[in-house]
Amino acid sequence: MKRLLLMGGRPWFAEDGGKKFVETLLQGHPQEAKMAFCLFAQPEERWEEVRKLHAGMIDSHKGSREVVYQTITKENFTEVSAWADIIFLPGGRTVPVQEIMNCGDIGTLWDGKLIAGSSAGADLFCEGYIAMSTMQYGRGLGWIKATFIPHWRSAQDDYPSKDWAAAEQTALDNSPDTPVLRVPEEGFVEFTVA
Repeated sequence: MKRLLLMGGRPWFAEDGGKKFVETLLQGHPQEAKMAFCLFAQPEERWEEVRKLHAGMIDSHKGSREVVYQTITKENFTEVSAWADIIFLPGGRTVPVQEIMNCGDIGTLWDGKLIAGSSAGADLFCEGYIAMSTMQYGRGLGWIKATFIPHWRSAQDDYPSKDWAAAEQTALDNSPDTPVLRVPEEGFVEFTVA
């Protein structure tokens, strides 16, 4: 079993600054949590910056828990995946994050863990997704039988100029029997899958 958290984008944009998201992320870890950042969606030169940004949000809402962080690389993928309680995939570009599929049997490696993904990081979990940079349909791992659209109707960045109706239609055209999962910028949803 895997517990999956799919974020639409940046949970710190929520009114509570991401507190509810962090509480959900750390649920079941009252004392300590071991979190592995999988930053493949970002250019490697930005990994430390992105990790600090997300760890800062987590640290500001973790309460008295101790959270220990590591970063997953292609070289330590199996070792750090085994070590972690929580795998966190921040967003970025979808194509690089798909390299995870070449790192071994992640379905087995990440079994029994909470896996959180934001935008491109969450694309991977679903049967299909709409890549925000191109507004095209892509295929994920299929852990969730849905087509994921992140940043739904977001007022951030260039998202207000997106044709959301066309994104939804692209999802339906490519997978008509699959529900469309629309998650707003500050929102998240949770699933438990086999």
